[in-house]
Amino acid sequence: MSDSIAIAAVTSMLARLLSDGVGAGVNEEQEPVLITTLPPDKAKDASGITATSWLNLFLYHITPNVAWRNMSVPWQTANGEVGRPPLALNLYYLMTPYFGDSQDSVVRTDGDLIGGSHHLLGRGMGIFHDLGIVPVDEIKKSLPDREKNSHPFNALESVKISLQPLSLDEISKLWSSFQAEYRISVAYEVSVVLVESARSAPTPLPVLSRGEKDEGVKAQPGLIPPYPTLLGWQLPRKQPSVLMGQTVALNGFHLDKLSGLSFSSPNLEEPILLDVDHAWRSGNDVINVQLPADADAASWPVGSIAVSGVWKRNPANATESSLNSNEINLVVAPEIDGDLQLVDGDVDGQINRDDTVVLTSKRKIYPKQKVSLLLNEYAFDRILDTDSDGATKSLKFALAKKIPAGLYRVRLRVDGVDSHIIDYAATPQPLEFTGQQVTVHE
Repeated sequence: MSDSIAIAAVTSMLARLLSDGVGAGVNEEQEPVLITTLPPDKAKDASGITATSWLNLFLYHITPNVAWRNMSVPWQTANGEVGRPPLALNLYYLMTPYFGDSQDSVVRTDGDLIGGSHHLLGRGMGIFHDLGIVPVDEIKKSLPDREKNSHPFNALESVKISLQPLSLDEISKLWSSFQAEYRISVAYEVSVVLVESARSAPTPLPVLSRGEKDEGVKAQPGLIPPYPTLLGWQLPRKQPSVLMGQTVALNGFHLDKLSGLSFSSPNLEEPILLDVDHAWRSGNDVINVQLPADADAASWPVGSIAVSGVWKRNPANATESSLNSNEINLVVAPEIDGDLQLVDGDVDGQINRDDTVVLTSKRKIYPKQKVSLLLNEYAFDRILDTDSDGATKSLKFALAKKIPAGLYRVRLRVDGVDSHIIDYAATPQPLEFTGQQVTVHE
């Protein structure tokens, strides 16, 4: 394979082929034709060019080769291994003829010789047309001896040269970007150039057996997965969220294989593991999970908690690592403990529209959680204490003067989850609001 020198090697090869093929010049002196690889804005007035005619071959664009983009090098990987795909490139060159200071495309000398930039361009295009496919050996010939040893070039495919037609608009934009005076030119695509990845490919050990006792892959008909899978929750009293201490039904497949449940949240440093009690099980596809309450639930956050099942393929093997099932969310609702209280210093006993109030949560609230006090349709964000960066149950809110005086239902919202103010399973209908109320005065 080739390395980082591949692009330079291909450019050198194309210049050499043009130099060998064009031969003598196209004027009456028959001077040799010079081949340059300069930017178009430097090619016409480059220092050191003494020839009266020359061809400039400029690499102006590079694109990835789609066919080789994700293919590994065939001989570098064994069956079943995945190698490092090489950097596969298509190179785009612009061939431009120069004939001294003359801008004429045709120069007649003595009537027997037609020279000029058009003649020179025709020779160059004819060379690339006759070559079409360039063997790898031609590229190796263009490398100096020192480069041949330090940068071997062993391409998988021959390099193909094809005319790349450009519209008048495209060629005009191209020369405008060069900031050079336009000259007649033609574009070519050269592909494919492969640059080998410098990263080593992973080489795992061969497979000695396919599963236990070399039984191969176990197939199970149907759409039910063969491993524990969590589907959803059935929450008590038709509520959209659960309270700590309640029992919730977990539905899924093969839940009898679970040894525990993992509860994780951005507010927890480590997931909380809850062993599955055998008394919770209600068949293979349902577990009635008893959430901890009081002191056992002190570290549990409010809001959305990601839950996954913990299981082992072989429970009798104590050294086998545990696996985790898919994750589903359990939404834990906040709970209000007691009535709204005025902050220290407000001793009039009633809540006014511009007061600062304190609400106590039964669960600890973390600093990064979004917390709001809802009074009917009015929402007030909590005031964070600058001297405390830990979890707290005491939440402070400043009421706005714009809130009208009146009776309000109190809700606590944490990360978009509201405290319960409706019992959806209550009878008889219609439903009614429950929970705390507060009167706001002028």
